[in-house]
Amino acid sequence: MSSFSELLEAGKRHFVTLKNRKGKTLVRVPLLWAVVIVIAAPQVLVAVLVAMVLEIIEVEYDGRQIDLDGLN
Repeated sequence: MSSFSELLEAGKRHFVTLKNRKGKTLVRVPLLWAVVIVIAAPQVLVAVLVAMVLEIIEVEYDGRQIDLDGLN
């Protein structure tokens, strides 16, 4: 199996989840689609980051919450 096809398979197995303040799932997409969306429409990434800073939404990757505090 080539590394490209392995990368595609991994992108299908891992998920990015956007949740509201109460923990209700708003959107759950495979990592591959999340990358495609960010490349096609980078404004979505900016909107998600602003919403994270304002604590409107939470972002999870495979069930683990992503915090902006650890990004230095």
